[in-house]
Amino acid sequence: TASANINPNTKQALAALQSLGFKAKEAEKMLAAISDDSLSTEELIRLALQNK
Repeated sequence: TASANINPNTKQALAALQSLGFKAKEAEKMLAAISDDSLSTEELIRLALQNK
């Protein structure tokens, strides 16, 4: 699956967004808009929520 190639921080951010009530596809789209693999999980979540 495509998720096998996702970096660990992105996987954690995806799980966090889902726990906040976002559907998986919506959370994936939010994170796909952020193309910086060097960001921490917290930074990814913050940017995803800001860009929602």
